[in-house]
Amino acid sequence: MEFDSLLNTIFSYADQYGPDFPSSELKDLVTLFMEYHANFKRNLAGEDDFLTISQIEEMMLNLFKKQKEIDIAVLTTCLRRFKSEWKLIVKKKIEYLDKGLKLKNFRRYKTSFMTLAGRLPFERIALIPSTPGDAKKLAELSQKKLIFPFDKALGLAHLPYNMTVGTMLEVALVGSTSDSFEDAENVLLKRTDIKINDDSIRSVTNLIGSLVRANDVKIAEDIWVKNKPWTFREQKKQINHNLYLEVDGVMFRTREKDEQGSTWKENKLGLAFSTDNMLFWTDKHGKKQHRLLKKEYISIIGTIDEFKKPLYSLAIRNGYGKYKNTILLSDGATWIRNQNKELFRNVQQILNFEYLK
Repeated sequence: MEFDSLLNTIFSYADQYGPDFPSSELKDLVTLFMEYHANFKRNLAGEDDFLTISQIEEMMLNLFKKQKEIDIAVLTTCLRRFKSEWKLIVKKKIEYLDKGLKLKNFRRYKTSFMTLAGRLPFERIALIPSTPGDAKKLAELSQKKLIFPFDKALGLAHLPYNMTVGTMLEVALVGSTSDSFEDAENVLLKRTDIKINDDSIRSVTNLIGSLVRANDVKIAEDIWVKNKPWTFREQKKQINHNLYLEVDGVMFRTREKDEQGSTWKENKLGLAFSTDNMLFWTDKHGKKQHRLLKKEYISIIGTIDEFKKPLYSLAIRNGYGKYKNTILLSDGATWIRNQNKELFRNVQQILNFEYLK
């Protein structure tokens, strides 16, 4: 498609959507594309002045960035011109009438949501109680003073931090793997163009972490209920391999004091792996080597009792009771020995080699 034809297409869309349509941004994109296209043609003509892969990469990134800006602008326009919002408003009013209170239109409110593609701004109608009596009834039903039918339709009503689920997961991933939340702020901006301060990153990371933790606790509890240690039976036909469980703990200092006034806590770690998921070979020097193909960790900052069920769940998930031999590796700590006796049958405990010194 020639440049003039592209411009005609752009302006036809502009006529359809009105002054809100980002026609100037689209024109800039087409101009940028045609400039890059001309550079390609000129540089492909001779090897002496050829485009490097890094230059091509820079061109692609510039085009992607410009395209993303246009996509956000187009989506914003579409949301602003959503013609069926009145249907959502009528439906919501009827819903609350059935509950004994009347709502009325108030005014349009601006908001924005952070997405993986960038911040998406839009406006929507707010509903408020028609009378003081209706306001009192609304307060009894919920903590909200304003009702936004459009928010619920878009799935935004219960999302915290004005972020999509995907964005919160990305923020939590970067926040949990960075050296600090300040570093995470810079990494997010560089990787995804998500601009968010370190305090918000901390809050989102803590929220996602608490949800993951709650899910892990539920899984461990379910496995515990179905496979209680004192009623657990090993599989009759067992796999002729070894299951290894490794347990350790490390003390670290926190800002919080426990009931005894101590600020020290222990991070308890569990690891499970088996010899049928290991790769063995001999290197060029004749030395035997191996690599774990499958392993699973758990990490709990808490008491011995809080660690018990997650450790047992880890063992069950990785085949405890199905293997011919199960070995527990540890530093010989008393709490680990006692927990081994409480949770497992016929498990051989071996002291880690470095603790024999």
